[in-house]
Amino acid sequence: MVAAFYYISVLKNTQITQQSTLETRQTQLFMQIFQELNSEETMTTLAELYNMKWENYEDFEKKYGSITNPENFGKRSHAFYSLSIIGCLVKDGVISIERADASVGIIVTMLWSKYAEVIKEIRVHSGLPRYFDDFEYLYNRLDEYYRENPELDQIDEKFEYYSKIMRLRREQLEGRRKEGLGNP
Repeated sequence: MVAAFYYISVLKNTQITQQSTLETRQTQLFMQIFQELNSEETMTTLAELYNMKWENYEDFEKKYGSITNPENFGKRSHAFYSLSIIGCLVKDGVISIERADASVGIIVTMLWSKYAEVIKEIRVHSGLPRYFDDFEYLYNRLDEYYRENPELDQIDEKFEYYSKIMRLRREQLEGRRKEGLGNP
């Protein structure tokens, strides 16, 4: 009887320790992704991606496709894969939609809103029907979350401000390069 009680106690403690270890690893993974997304370089890349302009899918491919512009393709893919990983973590219940919103909500909303049609066209043209589907899943979950919590959906006002700052910063850098002054 004592041995059975002891065995059950040890088993329960082992399960608690394993669960705690799993949660710690999941949090560490999320923090690594978030830290990378929150770097100055990544923020500059995100602003660059958001400020790109095209008329339609064909125009997008001419200007930014993987063959014609591999540097842009690399930046875009890196950002979208990072957001897809967060989408996987939300889908698997590893992180909450609240945590995803607090950390990458504005990024997901602005990029998916801008690139949704392009990504859907790439799915058709490349034969990859699941291309960035976890990024899309994250956007849809955030959209649902914002509809349930309308006080949180302030993306337009927030992003217009950030977009203007990044545009001015880019213009400032381009002006300094033309004058031969390099980066400020």
